[in-house]
Amino acid sequence: MFNDIQLIGLADLKLKYSARAQNYAAQNIANADTPGYSAVRINSFQEFLSHVSPQDSSGRAHTDAIINNNFAPDHYSEPNQNNVSLEEAMIEANNYKASHAQAVAISKSAFDILRLSLGR
Repeated sequence: MFNDIQLIGLADLKLKYSARAQNYAAQNIANADTPGYSAVRINSFQEFLSHVSPQDSSGRAHTDAIINNNFAPDHYSEPNQNNVSLEEAMIEANNYKASHAQAVAISKSAFDILRLSLGR
């Protein structure tokens, strides 16, 4: 019954997306000095949604839909051939944190409205 409420389903997907994206951003930050490491690039939430249905019953966000496999590194820092920009990775991590907080707030509000409508 509650899975049919699209707002809750979208908020759930956004929670899963932003949590997984935060993990990839942290991975990029952790490997900022690793020689030869290529940064993992994340698709936007809109691109992610084009690959995953809000009614996805599997309960997990698909890794293939999150990672941007078409990313071609446009710059490498010398001398270790690592294309991670620490500043960009930290900004991305902060953006995903804000996205996660937004999804938590949306979920909380949706469940509060649902509780009120049920008289609880």
